[in-house]
Amino acid sequence: KAVSTDDHFAFAWLNYAIVARAMGRKDIAVKALDRAQGILPNYSLPSEVRASWALQEKNPSKAREDIRKAIRLAPGRPSSWRLLGQSEEMLGNGNAAVAAYRVALRLGDTSPEIAQSLTKQLADAGKPDEASAVAGKAVLGRSEAARSELAIGHAELKRNRLAPAESAMKKAVEQAPELHETW
Repeated sequence: KAVSTDDHFAFAWLNYAIVARAMGRKDIAVKALDRAQGILPNYSLPSEVRASWALQEKNPSKAREDIRKAIRLAPGRPSSWRLLGQSEEMLGNGNAAVAAYRVALRLGDTSPEIAQSLTKQLADAGKPDEASAVAGKAVLGRSEAARSELAIGHAELKRNRLAPAESAMKKAVEQAPELHETW
């Protein structure tokens, strides 16, 4: 209704795009997103939405392209940096993912998913101490905390540090015994 009332209301076009996409109308969603971007060319959210859609479609290269545009337009949005981290992670660029996740955290992103992703990337990079520090500072739900401890435990195993590996894996089981990954 807002779109038909005011054709120059970018936020209405953005919401229309999101609803159209949810209804399976990708063609309409893309056109509505283009319209929102056309009304407010310096508005970063349409590029974030495009990046999010590209990640859902397992197209991290396209996501990275869109999210870099969003970051150029609004470098202080933590959600843009989180999306960049996710695209870099999917592309196998661990160091770039870590850097993007750290910027998102510095900018105030407190989502458990970002802490878990950063913990996993640090653990995979053979930095379990840094991973533990991130996990220790984060407010994680039980399952996220358990998965973070598992990542740390596996990283410690790779470094042949058996006692810290066992400790991390025991913490994972204690935190979320219902998760099959912990067994």
